Amino acid sequence: MARSHKKSKQTEEGMSLSATVFKEPVLPLSSTILDEKLAQLGIWGKVLTALIEWLPVIAVLFFYALLKFYGMRAASSDENIYFYMGWAMVDHGAIPYRDYFFAHPPLHVLIMAAWIALFGFQVETAKMVPWIAFVISALFFHRLLRTGHGRIASIIGMILYVFAYDALRASAHFTGINCTIMFLVPGMWAIWKYKNALGGALLSLGALCGTYLMPAGGLGLLWVALGRGKKATWRYLAGLAIPYSLVTITGMILAGPANYLNMQFRYHVIKPEQGGESWKRFLEINYDNNLLALAMWAGGLFIIATILYRLFSQSHFTASSFIGSIREWAKASPHRVRGIYALAMVLMYLTFYFNLKRVFPFYYLLVFSSMAWLGAFIIEEFIYQLRLWRLNSTPSPVRTSRMITAGVIIIAIFSAYCLRDTYGDNFRVRHASKRPQRYTWYNAPYYSQSLNNFMRKVAWYDIAEPGITYNPVTRLLWHETFFIDEVYDVARYIKERTKPEDRLFGDSTSLPLIALLAERRIIDDFGDTNIMRFKSNVTSARDTIKQIDRPELVYLVPRHQTGFFRVNDFVNWAKEKFILEKQVKERYGGTFMIYRRRPAAQ
Repeated sequence: MARSHKKSKQTEEGMSLSATVFKEPVLPLSSTILDEKLAQLGIWGKVLTALIEWLPVIAVLFFYALLKFYGMRAASSDENIYFYMGWAMVDHGAIPYRDYFFAHPPLHVLIMAAWIALFGFQVETAKMVPWIAFVISALFFHRLLRTGHGRIASIIGMILYVFAYDALRASAHFTGINCTIMFLVPGMWAIWKYKNALGGALLSLGALCGTYLMPAGGLGLLWVALGRGKKATWRYLAGLAIPYSLVTITGMILAGPANYLNMQFRYHVIKPEQGGESWKRFLEINYDNNLLALAMWAGGLFIIATILYRLFSQSHFTASSFIGSIREWAKASPHRVRGIYALAMVLMYLTFYFNLKRVFPFYYLLVFSSMAWLGAFIIEEFIYQLRLWRLNSTPSPVRTSRMITAGVIIIAIFSAYCLRDTYGDNFRVRHASKRPQRYTWYNAPYYSQSLNNFMRKVAWYDIAEPGITYNPVTRLLWHETFFIDEVYDVARYIKERTKPEDRLFGDSTSLPLIALLAERRIIDDFGDTNIMRFKSNVTSARDTIKQIDRPELVYLVPRHQTGFFRVNDFVNWAKEKFILEKQVKERYGGTFMIYRRRPAAQ
């Protein structure tokens, strides 16, 4: 009883929008009516309620996991760096920032180290981490939507989130963004459950995986501060500050303040710009994830249009009366204030990205949940308006609101349809080309032939025709054909010709995985040879060569004219000190170049 009294008191704090929205709505959530009818059936009603609640969620996540097994192969990716770094921590106690270069917050590699400590290293098990992280975020996203938008909207919103193409593609690789999202969505859920300290702590852990989560922590602080009073704000701040401070202080003690801060922050400021212009990336995201983008535009434009309508419909405008009218609109149903929060998250991150000179597509994954949230909002708003119509409770503002909703959806659908091919012609879209592109089907490991045949029949095309927009599942399966099984041959070749104490050096997107498979270490754990390190002068190529040019470095394994092997100092060093012993062609055009150190006499 005390607990419920405390929670109701929290909802009364302050006079802001977020504090007043949970007072009695005009109508209950759409799913509440069904729940009341099922409750009358006794135990069978509870069983049916549980089935209705969880069967769709389980089905969505099961199909998602089914797709992920097509991506559990070796890939050319930065994830291989993090696999090796996690293994190095477990195997010989290597400390990030002190013993090797690490350009990200520490929790990312600590998660992989913990996983390897528990299960050892195998490519298949290591690649489970990113999609398990995404499943965790999807489960919390469903619960976040379920309490504010009803059963139907929560399932549709979850589908929009889980099956967006870039979400499917990014969750196939162990990068920091997956771990960041794993904390971001539960953090937002905790904020909306009035667990202020827990929400701050989860967002803090997310920022310790990816610094770009900090704006979300700032929005959470603003929301709590404006709506829940000082006590709740201090709890949120404590949750936000304590984990981040403890990890940061520990990292600086172990690695040294200069190393810790320079690699995480200074490096990203001084490295050459790379990625793409923000507005082009935003157009790509809209094209590649068209249903998710439609949800964002429909929900966001509806909220903006409603606010503008209320602004211009006032005969005598004052700031307080305008804010009051928005409060009254939001208080009518609890899904509306949540929609405002989701819109604020999207607008905040778009403002942040558009102020960056260069962004990468994966940056936008931080707002995918909020984009899908706006989709859940507009669906629940539509259901809400239908129920008002059934009750014959349709005053003029409600009719206007319905007209705005319909108009926004029609305009958004029409615009998306008209502009999709324009995007494909003018911007880099991963599945689009000016000529047909052929793909080769590969069965997923561990699946029966009948299951693979089923997936091939329902979701696969051998040829991608230009000008056609394919579904996200098909495009994911195409993406997963770009694996590099050749690393097993390279690893076997090196292992047979080296001793355990011999060391390797090479391209960071593949050599760390080769080293793990060959059971050999990279010299000085120098796994990250990203060319940006050398172009930015954070790391000197000549100093690196002086550091690692020792007899125990036996094999140099670059990839032909890629990565660090475009730096002349490394190319000249390879020609002088090593002999090209073997080349291994990759299926899709790359080449592994295996250099062996020249004998001392030469």
